[in-house]
Amino acid sequence: MGKYTNIKSNFLKEKIKNINWKNKDEREKIDGLIFVENIILGKERLSWASSFKWNALKNTKELKTIYRELKPEEFAQIKKDEVKEAAEEKRKESKLEEEERLEEERDRKDWVKAGGNL
Repeated sequence: MGKYTNIKSNFLKEKIKNINWKNKDEREKIDGLIFVENIILGKERLSWASSFKWNALKNTKELKTIYRELKPEEFAQIKKDEVKEAAEEKRKESKLEEEERLEEERDRKDWVKAGGNL
């Protein structure tokens, strides 16, 4: 069987049905999504060169749709981890902003104490 008939994702199968073979740009996009499917399923490994392709496709709707379809539990865990990371990043930003505000306040008081005007 060929690369187009070995596709596991129903999303990709439906996408192929709506694309004409003569449309090379769309065919190349499908080839990229097949690459994504193979990475998700563990049929291919990321090499130095292929990681560029993966990163270009990483945040696309299509990748998320394929991932959700083929590995729903893993996709759900990744989404949970992303939410946790975003919350942690927000907490760190808030802490940094508070530290900057306190430093500004200390500097202002020191300025006044040294005889400076506000």
